Amino acid sequence: MPGFGKVWLAVLFALACMMASGPALAGEAPGAAPSVAVTGEATLQFAPDTVELTVAVVTRAPTADEAATENASAMSRVSQALKEALGDKGELRTVGYRVQAIYEYDRQAKRNRFVAFEASNRVGVRSQDVKGVGSLLDAAIKAGANSIDGPNWSLAKPGQALIQAQTEAFKNAQEQARNLAAAAGLKLGKVISIQAGQERRFREPMMSFKASAAPAESTPVEAGSITVSASVNCVFSLEADKQ
Repeated sequence: MPGFGKVWLAVLFALACMMASGPALAGEAPGAAPSVAVTGEATLQFAPDTVELTVAVVTRAPTADEAATENASAMSRVSQALKEALGDKGELRTVGYRVQAIYEYDRQAKRNRFVAFEASNRVGVRSQDVKGVGSLLDAAIKAGANSIDGPNWSLAKPGQALIQAQTEAFKNAQEQARNLAAAAGLKLGKVISIQAGQERRFREPMMSFKASAAPAESTPVEAGSITVSASVNCVFSLEADKQ
């Protein structure tokens, strides 16, 4: 049959192409340079060098004007006391002010009952003198502050702490790769790729404090430490050990 010869030639041609291309594809994987992928980790502890507080004065009075006036007078004394305690080692800024009517639910009358007008003035305190926090707290309380949140500890330059942690994480990855290469009878080569993992930064729990209206000595406060963790994903080339 005339068509049979053409079909047979097409089959032979396809087989020839497969035989010609087979060895080249099979030889690509064995010829690839050996490498090892590892993840390095590091955790470092840092002493905080910055502290933040939120100091507030809350006052109540029958009228909004009276509440605001009384609050302004009290906050003026608190602000002045904080500025004197801070000196040139920190800053003070207003972070919130509010005047509102306060109501309580009267169960007998089954309705809300007006209590007073409340004025609240909050200032944020930021200082580089982490050892002087107790003095700041005492100064604020003596001057009339009746609400304080904090202290919150932090690092003035967190990026530098992260770089240190990442550097140690890379050293850890390099050591892991070197040990694996030695176990395989090879030598560690150059780094092929580096990818930074997720940064993790932890703060120690906020320290509680208690102070009387006129403390005999500075309120004791401990800063604790800040934990910074980093990880890096690295790929290293492997070389034959010529020794």
